[in-house]
Amino acid sequence: MKHIVIISLLLILSLSCSSKIVSQPKAVKGIMDLRNWDSDHFAVALDGEWEFYPNQLIHSGFSSDKFTQAPKFIIVPGTWNNSYGSRFGFATYRLSILLPDKDKLPYVFKLSEMGTAYSMFVNGHLVASNGNVGKTEETSKPQFLPLITESLELNSKIEIVVHISNFHNRDGGFWYSIHLGKEKVIRDIREQKMFNSLFIYGCLFTMFIYHIAIFLIRKKDKSALVFSLFCLSVVFHLLVFDEKFLNQIFPKDTFLLLNRIEYLSYYLAVPLFSNFLYLVFSEDFHKRMMQIIWYLAISFSSIVILTGSEIYTFTIPYYHVFTLISMFYFLLVFYKAVKLRREGAQIIFIGTVIFFVGILNDILHSLTLIRTMFIFPQGLMVFLFSHSIVISIKFTSALSQVERLSESLLSTNIGLEEKVIQRTKEFKLEKEKAEEASKIKDKFVSIVSHDLRSPLQGVLNLLEILNNKKIRKPSQEKKRYLQVCFESIKFSLSMIRQLLDMSRIESGTLIIHKEEVVLKNYFQIILDELKPFYIAKNISIFSHVSDSDTVSVDVNLFKQVLSNLLANSIKYSYVNQSIDIHFKSNTKGKTISISDKGIGMTKNQIKEIKSQGMMRSIPGTANETGSGMGIYICQYIIDAHKGSIQFKSKKGKGTEVEIILPSK
Repeated sequence: MKHIVIISLLLILSLSCSSKIVSQPKAVKGIMDLRNWDSDHFAVALDGEWEFYPNQLIHSGFSSDKFTQAPKFIIVPGTWNNSYGSRFGFATYRLSILLPDKDKLPYVFKLSEMGTAYSMFVNGHLVASNGNVGKTEETSKPQFLPLITESLELNSKIEIVVHISNFHNRDGGFWYSIHLGKEKVIRDIREQKMFNSLFIYGCLFTMFIYHIAIFLIRKKDKSALVFSLFCLSVVFHLLVFDEKFLNQIFPKDTFLLLNRIEYLSYYLAVPLFSNFLYLVFSEDFHKRMMQIIWYLAISFSSIVILTGSEIYTFTIPYYHVFTLISMFYFLLVFYKAVKLRREGAQIIFIGTVIFFVGILNDILHSLTLIRTMFIFPQGLMVFLFSHSIVISIKFTSALSQVERLSESLLSTNIGLEEKVIQRTKEFKLEKEKAEEASKIKDKFVSIVSHDLRSPLQGVLNLLEILNNKKIRKPSQEKKRYLQVCFESIKFSLSMIRQLLDMSRIESGTLIIHKEEVVLKNYFQIILDELKPFYIAKNISIFSHVSDSDTVSVDVNLFKQVLSNLLANSIKYSYVNQSIDIHFKSNTKGKTISISDKGIGMTKNQIKEIKSQGMMRSIPGTANETGSGMGIYICQYIIDAHKGSIQFKSKKGKGTEVEIILPSK
């Protein structure tokens, strides 16, 4: 349990930390002194006291006589509700910045949405805007679209003027910080956030498809359907939240639709989560409470559907209170389930507590009661992680039960052989049951792999569609990080293919079709496929195989062996090292050897490979990851070729792997 908490906290930190933003110093009386700011490595949040001119849209310029009146000062970020005296209206914000005394350095600004339309001027020039700023509801047009300005050459003193109007939300004003920095620093921050978001989207959508598949296979399990719908509602919420991917895909005339999706996806997630808990812990969760939660959620959702944003946005504080009360009840349910030792309750309880802490933080942050960052997605990932552990435990428990049943039935069959003839029919019936239980066990790995492969393939197809068609004029950054998602899912599919190979091996359905191949050409094909990996580490691979060297193997299966062994050598070799490939043939057989000068293995590790064929995957020298199943599959393929594999290694000195095949 302690390890689950540690892993969960590490997951939150890895998906939320961003060390390239500094919040100091603060603006004081409308002036921010950044002359000592390290702009080469950090971006700065332009927070603090800004000049504030309510009911005025004043044009910028240091020499403008329109700024002669004594300004008010307001804390940014934050709403103007108290300073303005009204939630609706328009105003001008102004900030003077003193930059390092250098000649016109290029900078960019990163902006999130404001409440609810804005135009930003730097030294009198318009550099960013969302919607149309107006003095009336008719002339003001809202828009929520995070953006990064074009690169600007700024002098040592600049003036920022922001016009904001709001007639469409319960809160008006400067909601979130503006960040200033070098273009590379700012874009690195945004790319990190986009990578984290895309990773979370992929995981959530995979969980959605996976649980839908479970429900279709076993329709009695309604909890799988409800949990899949919960995941889908969160996916929609995240797509219109923070980086607002849907807003970037559909930037024009979709404010009300996307804003309603943001509210409805949140309002429906709470009752779906409560319904899931009710189905999983039905003995501890009162049905009446679940019905009340659904009734209130539908009531709030109806207000969102039937009214405008200037009305339904006022429901959010009340729904936050409703969510917190529901969370408190959920924790009571979990406490009772843990106390009664329900299966998986303790693990899900820990994940849920961390998840709820993320929700509480985001509620307080969105209400500007605290200034931290949004961590709801990271908390949700921890909850999904704990839920996945419970699913694994249940699968393992089911498998153990099947194994115990199989052993029990087999024992009964042996005993029945010694009984009288008149009970022969009973013996045959029990024997058939034992064989059926054994088949269920043998097919378990194959079934689970198939159920996982379909949802992962669905995510890959979705991301390919977004990358090629749906995202209009995609930026280079989006393409790169969509590609990261593709590679991650392809890696998962590769692991599933290995699981399916393991299933075929253990069921005895792995068939070998041998043919004579020229080893030098065979290796060249494999090396071409692995070229990006050894080139990235500047590793030299020397093949000492002649044109006349041949082996009789299954072309496809044996290629998997050589590719896996070469990939391991590359993975565990250091930068600028070399790998050697040798071949020799004699009366005892044909030997292929692959040797490297990498990290090597201990005697215990070699012993573990020989005894089990599988071992815990160790990260490579560049933190490459693996499944730990490759050598296991290689050994079985080589055994099917009537061959053998040997390992010679010393820790810190490298490894040599020898494959010995029969001469004929």
